[in-house]
Amino acid sequence: MNCESEQAAAGAMFDAFCKEVLRNTVFNYKRKIKRQSSREVITPDPEQYISARDAVFDVYETDHLVIEFEGSIYPLDNEKLYQSMLTLPKNLLGVLLLKFWHGQKDAIIASHFGVSTRTIRQWRSLAIAEIRKWYQDKEVEFSDTS
Repeated sequence: MNCESEQAAAGAMFDAFCKEVLRNTVFNYKRKIKRQSSREVITPDPEQYISARDAVFDVYETDHLVIEFEGSIYPLDNEKLYQSMLTLPKNLLGVLLLKFWHGQKDAIIASHFGVSTRTIRQWRSLAIAEIRKWYQDKEVEFSDTS
């Protein structure tokens, strides 16, 4: 019986020890959370505060195909789009760049060029049609060489 009572006592001591460890762990965790909440701003994803518009991207002419318009540089990664946009007249190219790269409204683009918004819409549809035609011509050209 002595052995059984010693084992029971050791089991009880081990249980008490485990409970104490768990209690201290929970206490330390709660203390850590309280300290963090009073001293730090806790966020689930710190990357959410890093936005692409705040970042600085280096633009090297060797990395991108570059279209220049009115002193600004517009990098393109698609060589076919680059080639097709080079064929456009300056006013059509400008309408596309101001609309799709800068996100400007038609009224602002119209005032920039000194024309009506209707003219801007016509120029934009003409530019897109020209690019579409260029792609179709090149597709036929590429399929003839294949």
